[in-house]
Amino acid sequence: MQEYTVLSSIRLNGSLVYTTYQGGTTAQRFREYMEKQLIPSLEKGNVVIMDNMRSHHAKIVTELLDKAGISYLYLPPYSPDLNPIEKMWSKMKAILRKNKICVASELPEVVKAALETISMNDCKWWFHACGICVNPKLFTEQYLKR
Repeated sequence: MQEYTVLSSIRLNGSLVYTTYQGGTTAQRFREYMEKQLIPSLEKGNVVIMDNMRSHHAKIVTELLDKAGISYLYLPPYSPDLNPIEKMWSKMKAILRKNKICVASELPEVVKAALETISMNDCKWWFHACGICVNPKLFTEQYLKR
């Protein structure tokens, strides 16, 4: 059986970046995702919040973020209830189960379709449900435009 990994990041405005690939996550793979996909999508003042996955703490990752001038912080250990992306994974997994994928090669397209269902409203409530306080000024039309 083939192993696929999805790396993803969500923002309050519903935008996300992700990658899907065969195999597990290494520090190098996570660094490449950050460098090629996440960092270019960030705006001034964004903060990257990560859980405690080993690759998130790797020196090559923290050095990249520091060099790029990106603010980042880690959630407390074993606290998926504080992580908005865990709620996104729940929604995505429900969609994947509904699609009953039988051929591994179909997974990337179904993942893409599932992630396209994520809305700004979803993200807003996931952040709120996790107790993440957000400056109300960020809810201006300009910020919420995609």
